[in-house]
Amino acid sequence: MKIAFDHQIFSIQSFGGVSRYAVRLAEYLGRHGHDARIFAPLHINQFLDDFSAQRGSIRVPFFPPEAAPLLLATNRTILKLRNRQTWRPDVVHETYYTDRPVNLGGTKVVVTVHDMIHERMPECFRLQDGTTRRKKSSTRRADHLIAVSKSAKNDLCDLFDVSPDKVSVVHHGFDPLPYPNRTVATETGRPFLLYVGQRHGYKNFGALLRAVGSRPALRSAYDILAFGGRPLGREERSAAVNAGVRVDGLHHLGGDDAVLAACYRSAAAFVYPSLYEGFGLPPLEAMSCECPVVSSNTGSLPEVIGDAAEFFDPNDTDSIAHAVDTVLSDQDRRRQLVQFGLRRLQFFSWDKCARETSAAYDFALALR
Repeated sequence: MKIAFDHQIFSIQSFGGVSRYAVRLAEYLGRHGHDARIFAPLHINQFLDDFSAQRGSIRVPFFPPEAAPLLLATNRTILKLRNRQTWRPDVVHETYYTDRPVNLGGTKVVVTVHDMIHERMPECFRLQDGTTRRKKSSTRRADHLIAVSKSAKNDLCDLFDVSPDKVSVVHHGFDPLPYPNRTVATETGRPFLLYVGQRHGYKNFGALLRAVGSRPALRSAYDILAFGGRPLGREERSAAVNAGVRVDGLHHLGGDDAVLAACYRSAAAFVYPSLYEGFGLPPLEAMSCECPVVSSNTGSLPEVIGDAAEFFDPNDTDSIAHAVDTVLSDQDRRRQLVQFGLRRLQFFSWDKCARETSAAYDFALALR
């Protein structure tokens, strides 16, 4: 089977889960005997460096985000010219949502829906950037859809009135983080709870601050380390103090996957208070680093995590604090969660993702 991945996500994302997904999926489809190609003539994506070398793509070292529409338009023009060549795909897998598709031979179109956050929680986004409009256009136009979880499929069908028969559920594959050659400690030397990723809106970072601040035993014995996202600003530090977190108890760190792995392996526990996720990779990262997971019980998270976490209601500060305290105070429970996590990781391989995605392509090709 010939599969063409389009340029969209590689024109707007330097790195991130969606572009990593597309590259790894294309790689493993190739291992299954398919001819999977990524068509991103000009791009800004780091994951494409190795894969695209054999496809003639060029990474632009710097491209301002506000100029992304120009890069998208340029790639679209180049691809229309290339479309006159002899290679014709059986399936075009669009890598993001668009109302301006690139026609690569009039073939079947498949789109992956990673989440329905904009539609479920529009109040968490200050600016309406057209994501919902483009997503609707893509999902209506596609011959078949892939959702990365049953939860995401249910939301897609409910909110966009999509027939369940049009959607296949295919979980992400997972790449374990590298084993670190270092440990991580805060300036205070106290053990810490780890938070990973952006901290705005539905990510619900403030709830973690309030939960820790509400329990004297937690705030006196444990720090909070936020990895990734922007450095902590004055407002966030003020909010932490107002929530009861010690002035010296909140820290930020950035870095590559090796640094992230060191954070997971050094943490007392990883806490994931998100209000909604279409899939949710950080809990799997924590599991791979033998870090006990304490997680929200909403969206796709119970589906993905299974029995490998202590769950809580992310809208209930006391529920979060109780779950965190349960894990920190019980060594046997921590050990059990680590064991369950290592076992749970076996469900998420790129080989499995490629096989199930190939079956979704077959659904599209069977349509007349």
